[in-house]
Parts: sequence; C-alpha cells; structure tokens
Amino acid sequence: MKSVGAGIPVIVGGAHATALPEEVLKSKNIDYVVLGEGELTFSELINRLAERACHRNLPGIAYRDSGSVIINSRPEFIENLDSLPPPARDLLNPRWYGVGADACAMLLTSRGCPRNCAYCSV
Repeated sequence: MKSVGAGIPVIVGGAHATALPEEVLKSKNIDYVVLGEGELTFSELINRLAERACHRNLPGIAYRDSGSVIINSRPEFIENLDSLPPPARDLLNPRWYGVGADACAMLLTSRGCPRNCAYCSV
C-alpha cells in the first residue's frame, strides 16, 4: 500500500465515509475508511499498521487493493459506551478551540443524534 505524503496513511471516518466508502476512496489521497463506530476499529487499524500486520480481515474498514475498493464486514456496535475511556483532552492545545472564555470543544455523549430531521442521513 502506498500512503499519501511522507509515508503516513490517511484514514477517514464519519457518517459520509460510512455511507459511501467507495466514493470516498475514489480520492487517491485517502488510504482507509473506518466504517461505523470508529473508536475500537481505528485503534486496531493503527496498531496493525504500526506492526505491519495484516489488516485485510479487520471488520469495519474499507481500503483499495490493486485499484479495487475492498469493504470488510461491518463492526459490531459497542454495547456499553461507558466502557470507552474519556477523551484525552490534555493532549489538545486549547488555543485550537478559541481563547479564554471563548474556547470550546464538543463532546457527544450518546450514539447518533437526538433530532429526526427528514433531510439527514444520521
């Protein structure tokens, strides 16, 4: 696998990438798509890439192989969201999110969206 710039793989996720991984992987600048809930899959993909281990059987990813898009099986839902660690906010620079009282960052504490907008895929 050739990765974009400096040998660093580019990995994307989210609602759009999960719904349309083939479209997202049309971009030669993207190496992998993490499908669905990405907390565990992303971590496992990073570990496998770092160890140069096989990622081909990892549920919850899509990637290109010899020009073809491969979409692995979907991952299972994380049954207990409380099992996930809290975000490591200490690793973030507060200046990225504003200054002083204007600084903010979002943390979603549930799955999905509480709204039911007719135009939204979520």
